[in-house]
Amino acid sequence: MKVSNNPGVDQKKPTVLIDGAHHAREWISVEVPMETLKQLLEGYGKDERLTKLVDDHEIWFVPMINPDGITYSQTKSKMWRKNRRPIDSRNFGVDPNRNYGYHWGAACSSDSPSSDTYHGKGPFTEAETLAMKGLCDREHFQASISFHSY
Repeated sequence: MKVSNNPGVDQKKPTVLIDGAHHAREWISVEVPMETLKQLLEGYGKDERLTKLVDDHEIWFVPMINPDGITYSQTKSKMWRKNRRPIDSRNFGVDPNRNYGYHWGAACSSDSPSSDTYHGKGPFTEAETLAMKGLCDREHFQASISFHSY
């Protein structure tokens, strides 16, 4: 979702990205981007500071990067962390936060498909991270914040 004083037009303003829910078990990380979005929309035209923020920027929201993982976590396994793409006959999921290209496969990630921090077979192998890469490549964000919880 894009918040701007003219969201249908690319106005060449500074762009900001706010996202959440890379990890399926971090349910609350969806709520912070959603509440921020709500505050901007409800405060626009009423709060001078929020109105200026919207008028001077294009603010993009991706509140839930990992929807299939969240659904699984909420209905089957509360501590599930990864997405739900089948990896092999015994394993499911890649940690989307470990699947980006920058320092892919570095510390705090795993080569093992059974690990909660499995980074995938290569960078950007997951639909979620590939979609985020496309958005970032197109919008050239000047700032971003990714909400997590545990």
